[in-house]
Amino acid sequence: STCLELAKCLVDAKVKVICNDIKIANELGGFPHVESYIIGGLIRPGYFSVGESLALEMINAFAVERAFISCDALSIETGITNATMFEVGVKTRIIQRSREVILMADHSKFDTVEPHAVATLSCITTILSDSALPSAIARRYQQAGCRLIMSDPSSGAR
Repeated sequence: STCLELAKCLVDAKVKVICNDIKIANELGGFPHVESYIIGGLIRPGYFSVGESLALEMINAFAVERAFISCDALSIETGITNATMFEVGVKTRIIQRSREVILMADHSKFDTVEPHAVATLSCITTILSDSALPSAIARRYQQAGCRLIMSDPSSGAR
């Protein structure tokens, strides 16, 4: 849902987007200035995301300037983790192919761990989070070397 909300903000943007989610591709398909590519592969039932080896092969065809990814969990010790293996390969590969990686994680994802490792925090350029993230937690991540940007709900921006 985080990445879908980001996609909705691209309505007037002139950008190229690579995604592995059918709902996001559908949203972007209605935006005239967005050139969108959907990664092919196996569809995860009920989630509409695409993964597995075909997706990894297709990602190799791209050199990515800036990747926006989400996660199920994030901790200083274990980095980015996911609840299932399904999207781990896609996220790992897109991180490897990107010059800049921006992780979108709301406050509930911090200091939690899921069983499947995606990447260490050193692979992430910036973390975007919501203003509900406690300042003590934000400080710890900044002290660990993370660039952290928190949303400002008073700005009215999505």
